[in-house]
Amino acid sequence: MSSHSKWHTIKHKKGAADAKRGKVFTRIIKELTVAARNGGGDVNMNPRLRTIVADAKAQNMPRENIERAIRRGTGEEPGVQYDDVTYEGYGPGGVALMIETLTDNKNRTVGEIRHLLAKHAGNLAAENSVAWMFHRKGQIVIEKGKVDEEKLLDAALDAGADDVNDDESGWEIVCTPENFEKVRDAVKTLGVEPASAEVAMIPQNYVKLTGKEAQQMLRHRGKGDRGLPRVRIFGIDPGSERTGYGCVETDGRRHHLVACGAIAAPPGDSFPHRLARIHAELTTLLIAHRPDCVAIENLFHAANVRSALKLGHARGVAMLAAVEAGCEVVEYTPAEIKRAVVGYGRAEKQQVGHMMKLLLGLSAAPSPHDAADALAVAICHLHSMPVVRLKESVRLKADTTDSVASGFSRTEGSRTKPRSWRQYRPPARG
Repeated sequence: MSSHSKWHTIKHKKGAADAKRGKVFTRIIKELTVAARNGGGDVNMNPRLRTIVADAKAQNMPRENIERAIRRGTGEEPGVQYDDVTYEGYGPGGVALMIETLTDNKNRTVGEIRHLLAKHAGNLAAENSVAWMFHRKGQIVIEKGKVDEEKLLDAALDAGADDVNDDESGWEIVCTPENFEKVRDAVKTLGVEPASAEVAMIPQNYVKLTGKEAQQMLRHRGKGDRGLPRVRIFGIDPGSERTGYGCVETDGRRHHLVACGAIAAPPGDSFPHRLARIHAELTTLLIAHRPDCVAIENLFHAANVRSALKLGHARGVAMLAAVEAGCEVVEYTPAEIKRAVVGYGRAEKQQVGHMMKLLLGLSAAPSPHDAADALAVAICHLHSMPVVRLKESVRLKADTTDSVASGFSRTEGSRTKPRSWRQYRPPARG
C-alpha cells in the first residue's frame, strides 16, 4: 500500500497537467496577440485569428482569456508586444531550417538563435537563403483507423485539398493556406478530430540524417522556447469589491508587463459569490501565466472591523488559488510596497501608477488603480528578492545550469561582489 495519500497522488498528476496546459495557453495567448495586431480583432475578417481562436477553444481556454489577448493585440489593453519573426539557417549536415518565432525583443532572440545554431554545428543564414526550398501549406494529420479512407479522400479533395499522403501511422492532408479552414472543417464533419492541424513551412525535399549529424539535429528540439532565463511574478491587490492583479516578467535587466487588470463582481452579487468569482478568475489567470511566485498585499490596520474582515476573506481566497496552483506566496505591507517602487512609504496612488508606467515602459499608467497597485506588489517582490534567490529562481526557470543571465551573481572564483540595481533601497522619507 502506498505511503502517500490519495490527495498527494491527485495533486502531483493535477500539477503536471496544469503545467502542460499553462504552457499551451501561453503559446496561444502570444499567437492571438500577434494575429490581432497584424490583421485586426475581428475573427470574420482575420482568417489567421479565426484559426487560432478555434485552437484556443479546442484547448478549453476561457473566453475571457481569448478576448483579453485579442484586446492586447489591438492595443485596447496594455501588455507585452510580440513580433512574429522568421529566421533562416542551416543545421547539421547542411539541412535547411525555417525558424518561426514570437518575440518581444528581436535583438535578444536573433543572438540566442545564432548561439544555439553555432553550438549544434549550424549557422544563421541571410534572408531568402533557404526560404525558396519551402512552401507555406496547410497540413492536417489524421490517425489511421479513425475514419474510412474513401470518405476522407472525398471530403478532403472536394474541400480543395491539394494532396493526401499515406503515412505509416496516419493520413497527411496538404492544402493551400487559403483553403486550410475549409478542408479542416470538412474533415471534422466526418466526426474525427485531427491529430494536428496547422499552416506551416513544408520542405520541397527531405534529407535523411544518420549518426552524429542526426544526434546534433535532435538536440535542437526543446531549445526553441528558452530564450534568456526569466522570472515571472504575479502580484495581487486583494479587495472585497475589486481585486487587482498584475503579472511582471524580468530577464535580469528589464521588467516586462505580461498582464494586468481587475476582477470585479456584477452589482448585486452576494459576498460569497464575489469570493467565488475572485478564486475562479485568479485560478484561471495563474494557470495561463504560470508565475514563479505570487506576491500579495498584506492586510493593513483598519478602523472598520467589518471591512477588515471582508478584506481578509478576499486575501484568503487569493492565497488559496495561489497555493492550489503550486506557487510560493509572499506578503508585503502597503508601506513596504510604496517604499520599494516610489521611495516613499506614504505615496499616493497616482504616484504609484506613474512609477509603474516608467518601470515597465508603458505609454500610460495602468488602469484601474487596483491593477497598478498589483503590479507594484509584484515589482516590490522583484526588488526585495535576495540576489542569490533570484539567481536560483532563474536557474530553475531555464532548467539549465549554464544559461543564467549575466549580472545576477559573480562568477566562480571572482573577487568582485555582485552588483545590481535591485540591491539599492531608496531611503524612507515617511
